[in-house]
Amino acid sequence: MVSYDGIYGRSYDKSYDRQAGAPLGWNPFAGLNLDSEVQEFLSWVRDLVSKSYYEKNIKIYAKYLRYLVSSARFAQILATKSPKVRTHILKVVANFTRFLDNKYETTIYSDHYEILKKRLKIRWSIEPLTPRRIPSVDELIDIVSISSDIYINYALFIYLLSISGLRPSEVRHLEIRDIITPIMKGLSTKRAYYCFVTDNYLKLASKLGLNRVKLSSTGVYMARKAIKQRYPWFTLYSLRHFFATYMIRKGMAEAKVDFIQGRAPRTVLRKYYIHLDEGEALEELYREYRELIRELDNTLYNVIIGKIR
Repeated sequence: MVSYDGIYGRSYDKSYDRQAGAPLGWNPFAGLNLDSEVQEFLSWVRDLVSKSYYEKNIKIYAKYLRYLVSSARFAQILATKSPKVRTHILKVVANFTRFLDNKYETTIYSDHYEILKKRLKIRWSIEPLTPRRIPSVDELIDIVSISSDIYINYALFIYLLSISGLRPSEVRHLEIRDIITPIMKGLSTKRAYYCFVTDNYLKLASKLGLNRVKLSSTGVYMARKAIKQRYPWFTLYSLRHFFATYMIRKGMAEAKVDFIQGRAPRTVLRKYYIHLDEGEALEELYREYRELIRELDNTLYNVIIGKIR
């Protein structure tokens, strides 16, 4: 039997979706009143997360759940979104299908979603993706220099991202008194992390009278505009990738880098520092970090301090 599959956008000879155990094109969402189900799902989620997280994430992306009634339409909608937005939407859809499975005591919704997701990935993989560009050391030095000329606080922000490997959102909320102590991320799926910074950063922050990096929207706009003129591909998040690549090339074990960046649990410390307690192991890791980051740290420090003397 030759059937038309709206996900693939072409006809092909396949009578059944073997994994689903149902005729091709069968969609369990089509038999639901999705408006009602989505509202019930949102009410359920609202009791589990904070109001700000609900408004910022769940409520926004849940509007796409109503397109599940048509797999082809759902694919068309997602194809217009950026990879990051698609990922967020699919996470909400995954939770929605689990909610339906629990409500109706079945697995058909999450099973169908997994099949749908695989097809969507096949469709999207046809389009060439632009790989994330990581700045070289020389490019990073120039980027810090450009931002130092326009808005020194933004240069300090880039500097801290480069030597800590943290996410931009984590650095924005980082206060000096928190440094090298666990910082729990409230209402987040991210792990607790340890922030490693250098004496040079603390000197700069002290000289500028900052307990944490403070940014004005106007200053950030002007600095980013100047950077984009020379490095249009540059993003703050690329500095997280830069840090990981830099430290691994310098000889740090990948698992240790993962721990510093909040991707690995504290068991990493026990693996590498088996005879030390957690505090001593943390000090050993920090000493290794400080030695490996020293050259880059001194270079970026000198660029910034030269602009504010």
